[in-house]
Amino acid sequence: MTSPGRSRSSSSSSWTPRERNSLGQWWGGEYTLDEYHQRLHHVRDCRSAVVRDVGHMLHLDQPGQVAQLIEQFLDAA
Repeated sequence: MTSPGRSRSSSSSSWTPRERNSLGQWWGGEYTLDEYHQRLHHVRDCRSAVVRDVGHMLHLDQPGQVAQLIEQFLDAA
């Protein structure tokens, strides 16, 4: 089901949630983490992975793990 005025994306996507929820900090309570997860349902072939012990620059904090996730995503495309 899509929201009014929004269509389902036809592109593949990968996102990596953090262990801690900082969504409220960045969006000022505009929407919740649950609402964010609902938005992801509009993206075809959306995948998620948790990378532990990272900050904002996860590719610098855990380069090997992030590279492996990217490779897996691209190999599956």
